[in-house]
Amino acid sequence: PELEPGATGAGLQLVAELAAEYDGDVSAEPAADHGGKVILVRFRMPS
Repeated sequence: PELEPGATGAGLQLVAELAAEYDGDVSAEPAADHGGKVILVRFRMPS
Protein backbone atom coordinates (compact mmCIF):
# COMPACT_ATOMS: atom_id res chain seq x y z
CA PRO A 1 0.00 0.00 0.00
CA GLU A 2 1.01 3.58 -0.53
CA LEU A 3 1.64 5.22 2.84
CA GLU A 4 2.53 8.86 3.23
CA PRO A 5 6.13 9.41 4.39
CA GLY A 6 6.21 10.22 8.09
CA ALA A 7 2.62 9.08 8.58
CA THR A 8 3.57 5.82 10.29
CA GLY A 9 6.26 4.47 12.53
CA ALA A 10 9.07 2.33 11.16
CA GLY A 11 7.46 -0.86 12.51
CA LEU A 12 4.13 -0.27 10.80
CA GLN A 13 5.93 0.72 7.59
CA LEU A 14 7.83 -2.60 7.66
CA VAL A 15 4.61 -4.56 8.25
CA ALA A 16 2.93 -2.72 5.35
CA GLU A 17 5.84 -3.55 3.04
CA LEU A 18 5.73 -7.23 4.03
CA ALA A 19 1.97 -7.36 3.53
CA ALA A 20 2.33 -5.83 0.06
CA GLU A 21 5.10 -8.29 -0.83
CA TYR A 22 2.79 -11.22 0.00
CA ASP A 23 -0.33 -9.86 -1.78
CA GLY A 24 -1.80 -8.58 1.47
CA ASP A 25 -3.06 -5.29 2.80
CA VAL A 26 -3.18 -3.06 5.84
CA SER A 27 -6.28 -1.29 7.07
CA ALA A 28 -7.09 0.93 10.03
CA GLU A 29 -10.37 1.81 11.67
CA PRO A 30 -11.38 3.62 14.86
CA ALA A 31 -11.39 1.43 17.95
CA ALA A 32 -14.86 0.77 19.36
CA ASP A 33 -14.08 1.24 23.04
CA HIS A 34 -11.39 3.95 23.14
CA GLY A 35 -9.84 6.75 21.11
CA GLY A 36 -7.22 4.62 19.36
CA LYS A 37 -7.24 2.67 16.13
CA VAL A 38 -7.42 -1.00 15.21
CA ILE A 39 -4.84 -2.06 12.61
CA LEU A 40 -5.62 -5.18 10.59
CA VAL A 41 -2.87 -6.78 8.51
CA ARG A 42 -3.53 -9.57 6.05
CA PHE A 43 -0.96 -11.43 4.02
CA ARG A 44 -0.34 -14.89 2.64
CA MET A 45 2.28 -16.98 4.34
CA PRO A 46 4.57 -18.85 1.95
CA SER A 47 4.19 -22.61 2.21
